Amino acid sequence: MKGCVNKSVPLFRKIIGFVVILLTLGFPRFPNTDIPLLLLIAPMYYKQIYAVYKYGRMRSYIFIFILFLFIAFGNMCWIYGAGSSLIDIKFFATITIKIILNCIAGIIIAHEYVKNRISILLWVVLQSFLALSAAMSDSIYFFLIKFISASSAEVFSDIFGLRTVGFGLYHVDGAVIIMLVAIFLINDYIKSSPAKLTIFFVSCVASIAMARSSLIVIGLYLISSAPLFFCVVGGVFYVTAPYLLELVDLGGTGILYEALEPFNNYILYGEFSTKSTNANMNMFVFPDKISDLIWGYGRFFEAPGEFFKNTDLGWIRLLLFGGAPLCLLFLALNTFWVACAWRYARDYKDRYFVILVSTLFIVLNFKGIQYITFLGMFCYVYYRYKNRTPD
Repeated sequence: MKGCVNKSVPLFRKIIGFVVILLTLGFPRFPNTDIPLLLLIAPMYYKQIYAVYKYGRMRSYIFIFILFLFIAFGNMCWIYGAGSSLIDIKFFATITIKIILNCIAGIIIAHEYVKNRISILLWVVLQSFLALSAAMSDSIYFFLIKFISASSAEVFSDIFGLRTVGFGLYHVDGAVIIMLVAIFLINDYIKSSPAKLTIFFVSCVASIAMARSSLIVIGLYLISSAPLFFCVVGGVFYVTAPYLLELVDLGGTGILYEALEPFNNYILYGEFSTKSTNANMNMFVFPDKISDLIWGYGRFFEAPGEFFKNTDLGWIRLLLFGGAPLCLLFLALNTFWVACAWRYARDYKDRYFVILVSTLFIVLNFKGIQYITFLGMFCYVYYRYKNRTPD
């Protein structure tokens, strides 16, 4: 890959690379705004971005064409939708911009990873440390939420002690990205078994403290990579958890209670459940007519702060806004570079990671709107460089 040369890098350049990764990965914002710090970094990497566009050949044109269809169809649904307002088209524009910025971030992180792999490892360690520190210190917590989106910061300012955050990382997005980056490093970079276990354990704790959804990532990874270990540990925990939790007073609140809520509910009610999961089950709503299934309603919101048809589920929100075609275009945009990465993923671990990312994207969009264009582009650029295969 042009622009990525794996050679000895001066210490100063390594520090710069780490700062770039810190300001890019996870999309930290300018304090108290919704503007990502990535906008400061991206202009410095215009050559690498252009190189991917230029040498991607037809892939770049196909992706741009799908993006054009997504924008055009979404705007058409908004224009002809019933009772559409500016808040809906603004949210649709936000989705589009995030897809593009994720692609740019993937190129930048791949470029830096090729030059200095340890920087990504240091990022995982630092983010885990910050997340665990924020769980115990309100001053660290309230400092870090300045760097997440302004609207989310308002919500998180009221829930200290229930969730934690990292630098730009929060909720499902943050929990998933820190686990996936850790898993990628375990497969691609870290060689020592004790180091792998340490990074995996620390990342698990930090990500679960951010959002329980990371349990999906952890479960899928263990089932596929270490099924015997998963069965043994899972079985032991399943048998002992009721007795252990009875000995521990979770207090009905707090990060530990939130993380163990499914198991606590199993003890109390005989089923694995959470308040958020039960709420999500009531959010499965569908268009009333066939025409609405095709065109949608052109709406994401009933009113500012109130979701259309009271659903926050990713696939359902997209379906209600632009019908099934918009969902398919969103799926195509997010999986396009993942599919391209598959061609260059020669190692079974690389292919496994591609499958894991794709599976998680489909599953987690039933929780909220999620994106994998970052990981797709990262894998495409890095695997292409790694295997040095010409188009």
